[in-house]
Amino acid sequence: MATSIPGFSLWLAPPKGSELEGSLRAVIEHYSEETGAPKFDPHVTLLGSVVAQSAEDAAAAVAQVLRTHAPVDVRFTHIVTRDQYFQCVMAKVAETPELMQLHAALRAACPQPPPGPPPPPPFWPHLSLVYGALDAPTRERIAADIARQHPDIPGARFLARNVEIWDTAYDDIAQWARVAVVPFGGGSAPPEV
Repeated sequence: MATSIPGFSLWLAPPKGSELEGSLRAVIEHYSEETGAPKFDPHVTLLGSVVAQSAEDAAAAVAQVLRTHAPVDVRFTHIVTRDQYFQCVMAKVAETPELMQLHAALRAACPQPPPGPPPPPPFWPHLSLVYGALDAPTRERIAADIARQHPDIPGARFLARNVEIWDTAYDDIAQWARVAVVPFGGGSAPPEV
């Protein structure tokens, strides 16, 4: 069972309706049905556990950071597994200077709960394809299947033109909801909430 995640999460997502988004969504849904894992929207988590009074407050903090940042290129390098619920089977994301700087700026600008033991792990950008507590042989088989059946995922890329803010304060992933979308570059349009 997943653990509670306080507040909001900041995501980069492939453009809705794009071929890449459709391909990633199909993989997530296929392995969700095969393993009983939850379904979720394809995304790269920039920052989780953001504490804010409201979606508007979270969007304002994110907008302040994005005013000085250009859209970010997100490129997948390979399929990998970890023994962590939210990082079970993933497409690893290249750790570009732009992406790492954006993460650092958002971490500095967005309040998070005080770290408890153990300290939060370092930012390790990825796009999860399967959530779950699967054993190592199952994770490795799924990763190999994805790499073989979807050789277009490693090397695929998208330009993130905004940051999505999701309310992820629920154990039930089906209750997660996008609550705001904030564009890069400080355009005149207010954040979409």
